Amino acid sequence: MSPTATVPSAAPDRPGMSFYAPEVRVSKLAASLQASAEPGTVLPRGVLGDLMHAEVTRVNSGLSQYTLTFNNAFLSTAQDRQQRFDDLGAGNPRELLGAKDLPAWPRFKYNDFAQLCFGDRLRVDMRYMPEPGSTSLDPDATGAGWTPMVAGPITDIRFSFASGQGAQITVSGEDDLSRLKDKHRGRVPMNRRAEVSIVRQVLEKVQYPLKIANPLVKYPDFVLDDTQGIDEALADGQSPFDLIQKLADRLDFEVFLDFGQPSASVPVPPLEFHFEPYRGRAKPNEHLRSAYRIDRERNLLEFSPSIKVVDQYSRVLVKGRHRDPLLATEVKGEASHQILSDELHIDTSVDGPLTSGPELREKWFGGQPNWTSLPNQTNLDEVRADWAARTAIRKRARQLFAIEVQCVGGPRIRPGNHVEIRGMRPPFDGFYYVTRTVHTLGTDGYRTRITATRPGMPAPPYVLPKENAS
Repeated sequence: MSPTATVPSAAPDRPGMSFYAPEVRVSKLAASLQASAEPGTVLPRGVLGDLMHAEVTRVNSGLSQYTLTFNNAFLSTAQDRQQRFDDLGAGNPRELLGAKDLPAWPRFKYNDFAQLCFGDRLRVDMRYMPEPGSTSLDPDATGAGWTPMVAGPITDIRFSFASGQGAQITVSGEDDLSRLKDKHRGRVPMNRRAEVSIVRQVLEKVQYPLKIANPLVKYPDFVLDDTQGIDEALADGQSPFDLIQKLADRLDFEVFLDFGQPSASVPVPPLEFHFEPYRGRAKPNEHLRSAYRIDRERNLLEFSPSIKVVDQYSRVLVKGRHRDPLLATEVKGEASHQILSDELHIDTSVDGPLTSGPELREKWFGGQPNWTSLPNQTNLDEVRADWAARTAIRKRARQLFAIEVQCVGGPRIRPGNHVEIRGMRPPFDGFYYVTRTVHTLGTDGYRTRITATRPGMPAPPYVLPKENAS
């Protein structure tokens, strides 16, 4: 299969019709992560021509991954390649000739790790050609509609020599957060620092080249104020990522890498490191709304919603020790469903109000309050105790309504934004926060699988406008 993963079918050209072909390209980057933009070097045509299947998995917090499957057998003759009859040029895999210029057998292509090797940093880009709305048909134009999906080192390689499909090689990798997974030797105390300062110190300690990007949702004041700092440490044998993720889990923050905003001069922007509050609290991005709209009769292929009500928390109480070891006092914090209002997004022109998960539990399981206490918490003060209680009730509320969606592939769909479902009627229509996407381009075309959540839903009974009641 070609690197564009497309085989045009014979069809008459119809006036007014647009045809968009999904494509994928893979570029090799510098050996180490760079703070600046990395254009990279696109893999040779002879390698991209072997690409049979590409899959990119992105998550709202944590490491994103990619998997690429290539044909691993020479298809042209050794003499053709020696004389360059294949017109692939330098840099492509070349087979060594044995006696009488005959190729060695079996004729495997990538077993020598010369083209694809552990630690090689790759970037996977996807697009449609031509880009919807574009007037250019030049596939090599600057930018040319490519969306950078993920960048990071190859971590795993799997070979397959099945008789039914021929020789294949599958390379898998993680994004450049993987560098922070290495265990650290020695203990590094970080006392009396706020959480953002601790993360900065960790990144500096391991010489991670990326700085913390500006958050989408405003930081709470206490995570920036070192006068309200906590006592933490990068423990001996602990990875920097484990410590950062520990802080993120406690604060309801997300840790991820993403590409900055592209421009005409920088079509592939540099990577940015994010340690920031849960982005589902921000309103849906109006500029991306068309890209994230999934309609039943347009691009929706599969839709599987699930609703869990009974385990919702009615109220959360947090107890624990003060962050100052000299203050031997118990700290308490409390939260209820009112704090969820900033995650219940609607379009008032078509959507009714959403009822939060805790409120629905009270509606359907009245008289059975589900109070929850989280004792023995550490590094608390009054503000952090309340924040911890809010974090617990938010995380449980997001389990109320989850959806699994498969749609026509969209390279711009990624975690950290809201997908909009339409055409399924209440309680399913509306906005959901995307936590995971899997982009797959193979012989069956380009598909995107989306996992998304919402901490509320419209409460029945449902009344449809008359024009939509059929």
